[in-house]
Amino acid sequence: MRAFLNVNLDYMKDNYLFLKEKAKKDIIAVVKSNAYGHGLVECAKLFSSLGVKMLAVATFEEAIVIRKNLISTPILLFEPSEDFNILYSYRITLAVSSIEYLQKLADTRIPFSIHLELETGFNRLGIEPKQIQKAIDIINNSRLNLKGIFTHFADKNKFDSQRIEFENTIKSFDINALIIHTSSSYFISEDLPYTNAVRIGLYLYGISGELVELKPCLQCYCPIYRVKEISEKETIGYDQVGVAQHNGYVVTVPLGYSDGWNSRRKTIAYQDDYLPQIGKTCMDYMMFFSRTPLDISKPLEIIGPNIKVLDLAKLYNISPHEVLATLSPRLKRNYFRR
Repeated sequence: MRAFLNVNLDYMKDNYLFLKEKAKKDIIAVVKSNAYGHGLVECAKLFSSLGVKMLAVATFEEAIVIRKNLISTPILLFEPSEDFNILYSYRITLAVSSIEYLQKLADTRIPFSIHLELETGFNRLGIEPKQIQKAIDIINNSRLNLKGIFTHFADKNKFDSQRIEFENTIKSFDINALIIHTSSSYFISEDLPYTNAVRIGLYLYGISGELVELKPCLQCYCPIYRVKEISEKETIGYDQVGVAQHNGYVVTVPLGYSDGWNSRRKTIAYQDDYLPQIGKTCMDYMMFFSRTPLDISKPLEIIGPNIKVLDLAKLYNISPHEVLATLSPRLKRNYFRR
């Protein structure tokens, strides 16, 4: 047995229903990056059963996997793809973030459903305000079906200028029949009366430092393969770069960079302490140093009730999204209800 994940689908359902009530708008469930590590297909099935407005994915492959699992909920694909015939046959709604891609879609003469992304200050992707009329002209002279407009806010604490820019720009469109949506989870409580939907990712999976009602859905546990007594100055691992600073124990666990636990994560929580990594991270294993022997019969809690994703993000100085999204598909996921 290797490291494994437990995913509570009832908690995910509770989160969805709570957020829908709080937002009082339609939810676009973001299931990209393997549903933030929770498992694309199972999460897409759950949200679909709950009547979610749309599922949002990053890649062509994610969209096709959902459709091949007989999930008929509308899908919004963020990244541009030119597999035009397949996209249309699978009824994928395309996010359009540049005039160039919009023109390519128009030139196909295929009646794609599209959502336009507007640039409001994130400065990553989006149709710029000066390009709006050109975008409208391209759509009006094509077979494309404009179904939605969206933007991406950059900063949860300073988004007023983006909000105003978005509100002013969408006045160029007849928005009555469109899905108007913003992100991210942080903005579900904001007064954005011109929107009728919100894209939510991290909060659906229960990761929030603000909404205590949300329930983390994922736990990660790892068995201990070996606890070996070592002496001070003894070397451990590849290139013998790991050197014991004291007498103690090297604890080997089946969790490595192929599992998504990369070499920057140099400590692991254990009870009320943190065990430091010793030696290099391996593809399939990591080694940690302990002053005392560990009980090999009990798996280590990597993520769970006592070790929160937000705590790990702070410990490793990374985003909580990264903690979850890097969890490898090869980790076994066990799905359960309450």
